[in-house]
Amino acid sequence: MNYLCHVSLMYPDPELMTGGFLGDFVKGRLNHQFPTKIVSGIQTHRAIDVFSDAHPVFAASAARLRSSLGRYSPIAVDVIYDYCLARHWDVLLDIDIGQFCDETYAAWDSHSASMPEPARAMAKSMERHRSFERYHEPMFIERTLRAVSQRARKQNPLADAMPGIEPHLPELEEDFLAFYPHLVEHANQKVAELTNHLI
Repeated sequence: MNYLCHVSLMYPDPELMTGGFLGDFVKGRLNHQFPTKIVSGIQTHRAIDVFSDAHPVFAASAARLRSSLGRYSPIAVDVIYDYCLARHWDVLLDIDIGQFCDETYAAWDSHSASMPEPARAMAKSMERHRSFERYHEPMFIERTLRAVSQRARKQNPLADAMPGIEPHLPELEEDFLAFYPHLVEHANQKVAELTNHLI
């Protein structure tokens, strides 16, 4: 999953939403560098990634793209699923996307001191460009994959992946809609497991 899925699954708690975002920037053991609920958000982010990678629907999506992207196909699926969530936002979630953006960026702002510098810079850029509100645009997939490709250490096919992705978008969208209820259920269970003792 990419940023939109991870953060929306933590809504509406600002610290969990921040942790959901930070999961891609914080690796290794979590000690005392973050508030407890942000740690729970990071841990939930990691659990969601493990769950997604092992799920047969997600695996089927990755298989659709394997001929053109090889082992990078799951990375593309992460990005495409965010695009699908944005396209179906009004059906799947009960909050207006603009309000969600406002609350997300406010949460990130209030916890920016806890963020590693790369995460802080990304959060500021996303707030400046109102990125989440543009995730429903097909160009979002291409721009995001190009950025991911540039950050990767090894040469990869992601920057030029769109011609191989576009023919599969209808099937990938169907995959996402089948997968999403399972994702929500798993995320809710993980959040409850990690936070019930904090109440």
